[in-house]
Amino acid sequence: MNVFYYLFKRAELINQAIVSIRNNKKWLKTKYLPYGGLQWDIFWAICWEVILQSRKAKMNNRFNHIVKSAKPVLVDFYADWCVPCRLMPSVLKEVKDDFKKHVRIIKVNVDHYPDIASSCKVRNIPALVLFQSGKIHWSGTGVQAINDITIALREIL
Repeated sequence: MNVFYYLFKRAELINQAIVSIRNNKKWLKTKYLPYGGLQWDIFWAICWEVILQSRKAKMNNRFNHIVKSAKPVLVDFYADWCVPCRLMPSVLKEVKDDFKKHVRIIKVNVDHYPDIASSCKVRNIPALVLFQSGKIHWSGTGVQAINDITIALREIL
């Protein structure tokens, strides 16, 4: 569907909602400005929502493409606010040094891409999930020891 058609249809629905809000006595102080104000803000919010949805769809497709490769993929699910997640990069760096040519390591922020995390059944972070050919072969939550990760990788390789 054309993005502009989608925006137009959403704008019509928002306009109807704003008219009903404006009729409510609580919202009488809100003024409608044709090139600004509440309706304009909502229109730009919808535009931003559409852009984010298309970015997330592209990332989901890209993630699925990467995970379906024959080469094993180790995915680190993290969040910026998670303190234990900050310990994982040093562990992953050592794993990367040991398995450079054999494994691909990627990071996914669960706050930015919750759909990917839920499709991989990630409930807690930090979480590591090992894929090969699109299938989950191993997963672990919490800060993982290097030995646990290398054992899982050696089983696949």
